[in-house]
Amino acid sequence: MNHKSTYLAIVCTMLLLQAQSAVADVQIPERRTDQYITQSGYVVLPLPYSVPGIGSGLTVLGSFSNVYGTTIDIDALAIGGDAGGSMLFLHEIPLAGKWLSMEAAYQNITKASINFYSKRGMEGAKNDFNIMEVGFFKSLHNALVFSFYDKRFNFRINHNRMEYRIDALRDSNGEFLNSVNIQEKNTQNSLSFQLDLTDDHFDPRRGFRLDLNYSKHKARDIKSPDLWVMDTSLFGYIPVGKYNTLALNYFQSDAHVTREGETNMTAILAELEPCTPGDTACEDARNALALTTYNERKYGTARDMGGDQRLRSYPGSRYKGAHSAYLGVEFRWNFFQEATPFDYWIWRDVRTGIQTAFFVEAASVSETTSALWREKRVSVGTGVRLITASGGVYRADVASGSEGTELTVVFNYPW
Repeated sequence: MNHKSTYLAIVCTMLLLQAQSAVADVQIPERRTDQYITQSGYVVLPLPYSVPGIGSGLTVLGSFSNVYGTTIDIDALAIGGDAGGSMLFLHEIPLAGKWLSMEAAYQNITKASINFYSKRGMEGAKNDFNIMEVGFFKSLHNALVFSFYDKRFNFRINHNRMEYRIDALRDSNGEFLNSVNIQEKNTQNSLSFQLDLTDDHFDPRRGFRLDLNYSKHKARDIKSPDLWVMDTSLFGYIPVGKYNTLALNYFQSDAHVTREGETNMTAILAELEPCTPGDTACEDARNALALTTYNERKYGTARDMGGDQRLRSYPGSRYKGAHSAYLGVEFRWNFFQEATPFDYWIWRDVRTGIQTAFFVEAASVSETTSALWREKRVSVGTGVRLITASGGVYRADVASGSEGTELTVVFNYPW
């Protein structure tokens, strides 16, 4: 761990100790329910997915919540359609009482296509992208989670390893442009701290939350940059009536390059497969990839905007830059609020709510912090969610923006 990681750990520990000593003096919402859920539930069935920028298809989901009355959740997915592969997630595995647990996840994607936009920042038209054909993507995630005072103070140590290969570049219509043959391995370590002063960690309706995440990106080789990224997220939850909530989120992500990678454009172009002489479409795509590589190595890349969490009317990774910011407002109307057990053989749980959401969100990205919010994009939309006692949220959102409408069908709240 480098000195910046150590410094952040010390700061978070001091914040935790100060927060612990102040708990008795601070008026914070009481938890509505037990935060260590042991209500068992399971679902084994095919479910559709639709993720902006990835595509749509069908998953076979096996989800087992709070196995044998513990807090352990196991999720397994087999994926077909525009993407293919499998995933396995293990959540909240207790190691030492309620205060220490671990998580683990493994992904093995055998087929995927990702939109690659030719320009960073807020520039570029809707169809100004090419498609990267992914040969494979493998990742392994591990985390230790320290939780105190009913999950009001949470500290995470994360370790991620990934490997992927990109085989080809296609235009926005799917026509083949060029072979790419890019294969990369990457390791990322991060530290997270969460102050959760809400009435429920899983389904908050009152209070506020602060999330801080520091991630260190070590250079893969001399061509790549050394950098670190700081993510800050503030949440507010305002009750409306007896069961409804106005949820607010401000998020900002900032990349800081400590050593630039190879930024000579001639050298970067030499790393890429050459085009057939006279193939201008291939040359344009190759030059766009080289320019994006230059910006990544000089400025770094913060969290992107678009996809199923932030700026939902735009595809995933639609907007990238060294700095990004987001503001979202969502009204969550719980028009059914009751504990209703159900058992359909392949799906057993306890329904605790059916929710309709209405949201407005805006985001901006740039290469410098001073340029943030000079340009922005806006999404508006609505969605429905089924909430269960085992901790599951089954979500479908439809969002519209300046580039059209996107449908998101996934699990869990957007934030």
